[in-house]
Amino acid sequence: MLAPNILPSMQTFTYLHNKLLEMLSSQHFKQRLWAQLILTCVYAVVTYASSQFSNIENSISGAFFLHDGYLLALVASAGMRVWPSVLVGQLAISFFQGVPTSSALLSGLSNVMVVFALFGFFKITRFNPRLLKPKDFLLLVAGSILPYQLLSRATGLAMMMLLGQIQTIALVDMAEMLSDSLVDQSAIQVLIATNILMVIEEIRGQRSTRYWIGGLILIVGETLCLVPFIWGMVGNLNPLNVFSIIYLLVISVTFCFGLLGASISNLAAVLVIQYAADRHIGPFFALMQSQNETDSVSTLLIGIILSSALVGALMREKSFKELELIEMATRDALTGLYNRRYFFDFANQELNRIRRQKSSVVLLCLDLDHFKSINDTYGHGVGDQVLALMGKILMNTTRDTDVPARLGGEEFCVLACYTEAGTVLAERIRTTIRTALDANPKLVRFTTSIGMTLLDPADEDITVAIKRADEALYEAKKRGRDCVVVNQKDSGMDGRIN
Repeated sequence: MLAPNILPSMQTFTYLHNKLLEMLSSQHFKQRLWAQLILTCVYAVVTYASSQFSNIENSISGAFFLHDGYLLALVASAGMRVWPSVLVGQLAISFFQGVPTSSALLSGLSNVMVVFALFGFFKITRFNPRLLKPKDFLLLVAGSILPYQLLSRATGLAMMMLLGQIQTIALVDMAEMLSDSLVDQSAIQVLIATNILMVIEEIRGQRSTRYWIGGLILIVGETLCLVPFIWGMVGNLNPLNVFSIIYLLVISVTFCFGLLGASISNLAAVLVIQYAADRHIGPFFALMQSQNETDSVSTLLIGIILSSALVGALMREKSFKELELIEMATRDALTGLYNRRYFFDFANQELNRIRRQKSSVVLLCLDLDHFKSINDTYGHGVGDQVLALMGKILMNTTRDTDVPARLGGEEFCVLACYTEAGTVLAERIRTTIRTALDANPKLVRFTTSIGMTLLDPADEDITVAIKRADEALYEAKKRGRDCVVVNQKDSGMDGRIN
């Protein structure tokens, strides 16, 4: 027999073993594992690509460190959850390049430290990866310089001393190593990170195909315009003239596409300049050869990048504030549906449209049954919860072409295109209410009565149609509530639909 004191440890081991198997077999764990594997592969590929640019240091010092920009964007958007991908990816690319094991481990751990430091910085400063304000862009720049570049350089210097590659170093030399090309590398890093973050944001915003095609055409056009000037193929322009042309083109794209346009156009300009400088062609190479003013060229490029990006950030903030004002003017604060003013304006426009096109639009008027008793019994707080749930249900059950609105109190309206969709929509709303309440028994039970009518081209305005829908709604109340009634004056539609 087993000793009694062994049994608890075996039970604990069995419990932990079962929990581990349950975690490994869960769908959530598998999804996160796949996400980490994908991020690891991308990080390794980007790091390898960065090494191919490591010796290009002509027009802007420090070249293109793509993995720095990618890692900055990764931490900004996903937080410290990405540290396993960064560690494994760094180890994989280090071993692939033949780096000694000790150096590879120290490099991987250094990158993990940078991830945690960046995450802490972004959390403390309340950085928003959507870059909705110029403050967020400036925080991205600060994050690139302080917790990223300075920390990674300091840890790199410590690694070299730990591995015996550097025995002693003077304080002045240490400061020079930490600050060398710091702003240049940070500018390129921020530029790459901004491109990644803005592309992700625009994809989430479900931009149209026309938007992306237009942006691509504009960027290609800008690049083709820059090539002859930067490569010295047009006239005898000095670098300052070329910088003016670069800035004008970049700002033009920025005004068309905001921060995304600024980041992509700047990246295109820097790529063209890098290529020209690396091939020893164009006015920039001649300037650096004759006067040794690499720093001046870098400073002007950084000025263009940061100033145009700030203009794009200001435009982005302005556009979002305008959208917020439009939302406040057209949306109901409690339910998120359109408000009475917007609904009447839109409905009258639809009435004018059907007079021209002879199309069919259905109007639904909805009223929550016994809503006053809900407020009296449970309080206005619970009543607001019911209204908010009703708004959520209407937004989830209506199509993009439909317009749901709250007219006031417990009264709602929906404009639905096509006659055959109106009756289906009304029943779907009632069914969804029952399903939502059955799924959460803690919610207060409620029902809705619905009156329907067709918009008539002969209607003077939308109030005439609403009056007909209200008549059908009152008939639904008389018939016992929680049902749909169609106004009998409308042809081609049935009477009552349970």
